[in-house]
Amino acid sequence: MRDYLRRARMASVTAVALFTVLCLHVAVPELSALEVGDQCPEFSLEASDGQTYSSKDFVGRVPVVIAWFPKAFTGGCTRECLSLQESSQSLGSYDVLYFAASVDDVETNTRFAASLGVSFPILADPWKLAASAFGVVDEEQPRARRWTFYIGADGFVRHIDKSIDTANAGRQLAGRMAGLGFPEKPDLPNVLSESEKAAGWRLLFNGRDTSQWMTEMRWATEAPVDRDAILASNSGGSMVLFSEPFEDFELSVDVLMESEFSNSGIFIRMSDLNDPFPSSFEIQVVGAGGGGYSGFGSVLDLAPSGIESFDPKVWNRVLVRADGPAITTFVNGRQTAFLNTAQFTEDGLRPDGSRHKYGVVSEMPRRGYLGFQDLDSKVWFRNIRIREIPR
Repeated sequence: MRDYLRRARMASVTAVALFTVLCLHVAVPELSALEVGDQCPEFSLEASDGQTYSSKDFVGRVPVVIAWFPKAFTGGCTRECLSLQESSQSLGSYDVLYFAASVDDVETNTRFAASLGVSFPILADPWKLAASAFGVVDEEQPRARRWTFYIGADGFVRHIDKSIDTANAGRQLAGRMAGLGFPEKPDLPNVLSESEKAAGWRLLFNGRDTSQWMTEMRWATEAPVDRDAILASNSGGSMVLFSEPFEDFELSVDVLMESEFSNSGIFIRMSDLNDPFPSSFEIQVVGAGGGGYSGFGSVLDLAPSGIESFDPKVWNRVLVRADGPAITTFVNGRQTAFLNTAQFTEDGLRPDGSRHKYGVVSEMPRRGYLGFQDLDSKVWFRNIRIREIPR
């Protein structure tokens, strides 16, 4: 009977999903709650970061944590997700894929994630098929129970937390991963961990050479490799660009600056190499604090940075998410700027009527090159990784 239930869980999420889409009135199957020692059910769910996560891509390869919560935009779930975000650096040190999840639709969870400025994905299961397979919903419980599942690299459930302190959920999760002996990511630059590979990340720089990088004139860049990083200086041009264009993506880069006077930029969606600056968006990289439209992590002149102070002389991780009209930046796990280009419909004007240096931002192309500005200032870039967002 036990083996039957395991097989039923694995089959129900896929088979019932198809039948539900065709018939709409089919009830969610009733299954017993998942228990420690059970195999993780199969699932394929859309998430708030624009990705679709399928268990077949990572379950059985790396440890996985799924924190189910009842409903987006409610008090306890807001506290829980904010706590997870506050612990993002400690959680990110583990070679583990971790998700929040609810039975809200993906549009709701996307808005919820954006409202909180979280960088981790929130899975959406509006049909309640995966939620039923995990046992967090049933006829008496239409919203997901606040349970967190810890799944080992072998694909079997190692632990289930059914008592979550929402205000301290991040520390609770990190402590549990440590207690279960989940592995930490290797402390090596320019190397993808197993969980990053499973999540679809791709390295753009191998730490040894810049053979895939060029100037805005399409010449091979002369930027040196120093400290296992690209030093954006003496490159032979004003830009150090990756040779392949991208449209919608997440870009993760570690940045080190020589001093508070250092200055560079991360450029994305550069559509015209003959006129690189007005045809691209710049995420400002500058050693001085202070925030604002030219602060570290801002979308220069378009979306201000919320960072008032930081240490430029240590490695800082910048995450840029470009998804349709939205560009979001994070520094060290904290959201620093958000830009909705669709709101910039007037030539040279922000939505509030103040001026910026671009034209009509909403009309700027969304596909282009990415790279770093060479201002002959000592700024290093390493751990350059990208994950495309499918359309």
